[in-house]
Amino acid sequence: MAYVIGDIHGEHEKLLALMKNIPLNEKLIFIGDYINKGSKSKEVVEYLSELGSSRETVFLIGNHEFKLLQAWDGNPQAQAYLKQYGFKETLESYLEKKLTDSEFDEILAKGTSKDILSQHQDFFKKLKPYYEDGQYFIVHAGIPLDEEEEFSLEPLEEMVFTREKFINLKKKYNNKIIIFGHTAFTQVFWDGYKLGIDTGAVYRKSNGYGRLTAVDLSSFECVDSEGERYKPKMYTQQKVTLNRKEWSDL
Repeated sequence: MAYVIGDIHGEHEKLLALMKNIPLNEKLIFIGDYINKGSKSKEVVEYLSELGSSRETVFLIGNHEFKLLQAWDGNPQAQAYLKQYGFKETLESYLEKKLTDSEFDEILAKGTSKDILSQHQDFFKKLKPYYEDGQYFIVHAGIPLDEEEEFSLEPLEEMVFTREKFINLKKKYNNKIIIFGHTAFTQVFWDGYKLGIDTGAVYRKSNGYGRLTAVDLSSFECVDSEGERYKPKMYTQQKVTLNRKEWSDL
């Protein structure tokens, strides 16, 4: 059937380790956030681009790619977002050198990051907002809710940034289980309606994170970059309340 892979954030080695645990003939659906924070974003995007030419793949857009495209269009808020949340490491991976803060600021001010990442512009511009596969609806962060608390597949910005309101809603989308990333949990989040597979690949293992996770849609079994396989356990708390100090990109 297919595997859905969580937020990578430049963790190239963990991506390669995870891929060793996924059968070669399976379709791959990547949930977004390929770049920023980690040290090997270029290697990740190169690997994914090559993968896309050799097997069946779907690449969704994450909030970091969303902000990248906005920044390329000259959006100052998006440029400030990239500056704050790990874009320096992405540029360093493409330039293959460390940048001083002044060099990084100059690249952002001049808008030359588009040229630096030019070899992968098409990859970023072709990312999809969501994907449906059988009984599953797959999206980066979640599905926005309208004023009547009903799901709405717009705006895209909310689909790549939403958190608590979506996570705490006990509801399927069109009778489909929702699979999402964006919000990191130390174990996959499962409440019977939605599955969150971001296990903080780029975050410190000492805090309980540090693994890249995928889910097999045929068996609903998860596998991570350390080779552990397991079925998701039900999240028992009544409500998810995020500790905003714990997430570095809220």
